[in-house]
Amino acid sequence: MVKVFFYQSDGPPTKLLFTLLEKSRSQDWNILLSCSDQNEVEFLHEQLWVQPDNHFVGMGIAGSKFDQFQPVLLSDKSHFTNDPQVMIATGNSTIEPDIVDKFTRIMVVFNQNDQKELVASREKWKLLSGLGHHMQLYCQDRNVWTLKAEANQETKEEN
Repeated sequence: MVKVFFYQSDGPPTKLLFTLLEKSRSQDWNILLSCSDQNEVEFLHEQLWVQPDNHFVGMGIAGSKFDQFQPVLLSDKSHFTNDPQVMIATGNSTIEPDIVDKFTRIMVVFNQNDQKELVASREKWKLLSGLGHHMQLYCQDRNVWTLKAEANQETKEEN
Protein backbone atom coordinates (compact mmCIF):
# COMPACT_ATOMS: atom_id res chain seq x y z
CA MET A 1 0.00 0.00 0.00
CA VAL A 2 1.21 3.48 -0.84
CA LYS A 3 1.91 5.85 2.06
CA VAL A 4 0.49 9.32 1.43
CA PHE A 5 1.51 12.49 3.23
CA PHE A 6 -0.19 15.87 2.91
CA TYR A 7 1.71 18.98 3.97
CA GLN A 8 -0.43 22.07 4.52
CA SER A 9 2.02 24.98 4.58
CA ASP A 10 1.28 28.46 5.83
CA GLY A 11 2.83 30.07 2.74
CA PRO A 12 4.34 29.20 -0.63
CA PRO A 13 5.84 25.72 -0.13
CA THR A 14 9.07 26.13 -2.15
CA LYS A 15 11.37 25.66 0.87
CA LEU A 16 9.34 22.64 1.99
CA LEU A 17 9.51 21.16 -1.51
CA PHE A 18 13.30 21.43 -1.47
CA THR A 19 13.45 19.75 1.94
CA LEU A 20 11.22 16.88 0.78
CA LEU A 21 13.29 16.45 -2.38
CA GLU A 22 16.50 16.41 -0.37
CA LYS A 23 15.16 13.88 2.15
CA SER A 24 13.77 11.64 -0.56
CA ARG A 25 17.08 11.71 -2.44
CA SER A 26 18.90 10.78 0.79
CA GLN A 27 16.93 7.51 0.54
CA ASP A 28 18.13 7.11 -3.08
CA TRP A 29 14.56 7.51 -4.31
CA ASN A 30 13.88 9.03 -7.70
CA ILE A 31 11.09 11.58 -7.72
CA LEU A 32 8.39 12.85 -10.02
CA LEU A 33 7.52 16.42 -9.02
CA SER A 34 4.01 16.74 -10.42
CA CYS A 35 3.00 20.32 -11.25
CA SER A 36 -0.29 21.84 -12.37
CA ASP A 37 0.98 23.23 -15.68
CA GLN A 38 4.12 24.08 -17.64
CA ASN A 39 4.34 27.54 -16.04
CA GLU A 40 4.56 25.96 -12.58
CA VAL A 41 7.16 23.47 -13.86
CA GLU A 42 9.39 26.28 -15.08
CA PHE A 43 8.82 28.44 -11.98
CA LEU A 44 9.65 25.62 -9.54
CA HIS A 45 12.63 24.50 -11.60
CA GLU A 46 14.06 28.00 -11.34
CA GLN A 47 13.21 28.38 -7.63
CA LEU A 48 14.54 24.98 -6.55
CA TRP A 49 17.96 25.62 -8.11
CA VAL A 50 18.54 28.60 -5.78
CA GLN A 51 17.84 26.86 -2.48
CA PRO A 52 20.06 26.79 0.63
CA ASP A 53 23.81 27.26 0.40
CA ASN A 54 25.84 24.07 0.11
CA HIS A 55 22.74 22.02 -0.78
CA PHE A 56 22.05 20.51 -4.16
CA VAL A 57 19.39 18.26 -5.63
CA GLY A 58 19.87 17.34 -9.28
CA MET A 59 16.73 17.82 -11.32
CA GLY A 60 15.43 18.38 -14.80
CA ILE A 61 12.29 19.20 -16.69
CA ALA A 62 10.69 16.10 -18.23
CA GLY A 63 10.80 15.68 -21.96
CA SER A 64 14.51 15.54 -22.77
CA LYS A 65 16.59 12.60 -23.91
CA PHE A 66 18.26 12.63 -20.46
CA ASP A 67 15.10 12.05 -18.38
CA GLN A 68 16.18 8.57 -17.34
CA PHE A 69 19.29 10.00 -15.65
CA GLN A 70 17.48 12.68 -13.64
CA PRO A 71 16.92 11.92 -9.95
CA VAL A 72 14.07 14.46 -9.97
CA LEU A 73 11.79 15.15 -12.93
CA LEU A 74 9.45 18.13 -12.93
CA SER A 75 6.41 17.67 -15.13
CA ASP A 76 2.77 18.55 -15.61
CA LYS A 77 2.16 15.02 -16.96
CA SER A 78 2.76 11.52 -15.63
CA HIS A 79 6.35 10.72 -16.60
CA PHE A 80 8.01 7.54 -15.39
CA THR A 81 11.18 7.74 -17.46
CA ASN A 82 13.37 8.21 -14.36
CA ASP A 83 11.70 5.24 -12.60
CA PRO A 84 10.36 7.33 -9.68
CA GLN A 85 9.54 5.75 -6.34
CA VAL A 86 8.07 8.99 -5.01
CA MET A 87 5.59 11.50 -6.37
CA ILE A 88 5.50 14.96 -4.87
CA ALA A 89 2.40 16.76 -6.09
CA THR A 90 1.79 20.49 -5.82
CA GLY A 91 -1.55 21.79 -4.61
CA ASN A 92 -3.15 22.36 -8.01
CA SER A 93 -1.68 19.34 -9.79
CA THR A 94 -3.72 16.28 -10.72
CA ILE A 95 -3.22 12.72 -9.49
CA GLU A 96 -4.73 10.03 -11.68
CA PRO A 97 -5.99 7.00 -9.70
CA ASP A 98 -4.45 4.49 -12.13
CA ILE A 99 -0.86 5.68 -11.45
CA VAL A 100 -0.98 5.78 -7.63
CA ASP A 101 0.28 2.22 -7.12
CA LYS A 102 3.41 2.93 -9.17
CA PHE A 103 4.86 4.82 -6.17
CA THR A 104 6.12 3.91 -2.70
CA ARG A 105 5.16 7.34 -1.39
CA ILE A 106 3.06 10.24 -2.50
CA MET A 107 3.41 13.66 -0.92
CA VAL A 108 1.00 16.51 -1.58
CA VAL A 109 2.26 19.98 -0.73
CA PHE A 110 -0.15 22.91 -0.68
CA ASN A 111 -0.54 26.45 0.62
CA GLN A 112 -3.40 26.72 3.12
CA ASN A 113 -3.82 30.40 2.22
CA ASP A 114 -4.58 29.63 -1.44
CA GLN A 115 -8.26 28.65 -1.73
CA LYS A 116 -7.81 26.91 -5.08
CA GLU A 117 -4.96 24.75 -3.73
CA LEU A 118 -6.94 23.97 -0.59
CA VAL A 119 -9.95 22.75 -2.59
CA ALA A 120 -7.79 20.73 -5.01
CA SER A 121 -5.90 19.13 -2.12
CA ARG A 122 -9.15 18.12 -0.42
CA GLU A 123 -10.17 16.40 -3.65
CA LYS A 124 -6.85 14.52 -3.67
CA TRP A 125 -7.45 13.48 -0.04
CA LYS A 126 -10.90 12.08 -0.94
CA LEU A 127 -9.52 10.22 -3.96
CA LEU A 128 -6.53 8.67 -2.21
CA SER A 129 -8.28 7.81 1.04
CA GLY A 130 -11.09 6.26 -0.99
CA LEU A 131 -8.49 3.98 -2.60
CA GLY A 132 -7.59 2.75 0.91
CA HIS A 133 -4.10 4.23 1.22
CA HIS A 134 -2.63 5.15 4.60
CA MET A 135 -2.81 8.94 4.81
CA GLN A 136 -1.46 11.62 7.12
CA LEU A 137 -2.04 15.37 7.08
CA TYR A 138 0.61 17.61 8.62
CA CYS A 139 -0.11 21.31 9.16
CA GLN A 140 2.45 24.06 9.56
CA ASP A 141 2.11 26.78 12.16
CA ARG A 142 5.13 29.09 12.33
CA ASN A 143 7.63 26.43 11.18
CA VAL A 144 6.23 23.73 13.50
CA TRP A 145 4.68 20.72 11.80
CA THR A 146 1.86 18.87 13.57
CA LEU A 147 -0.05 15.72 12.59
CA LYS A 148 -3.67 16.91 12.26
CA ALA A 149 -5.49 14.05 10.55
CA GLU A 150 -5.02 10.43 9.58
CA ALA A 151 -6.99 7.96 7.47
CA ASN A 152 -6.76 4.24 6.79
CA GLN A 153 -4.30 3.57 9.61
CA GLU A 154 -2.20 0.47 9.32
CA THR A 155 -2.36 -2.25 11.91
CA LYS A 156 0.68 -2.81 14.14
CA GLU A 157 1.49 -6.05 12.31
CA GLU A 158 1.94 -4.13 9.04
CA ASN A 159 4.41 -1.58 10.48
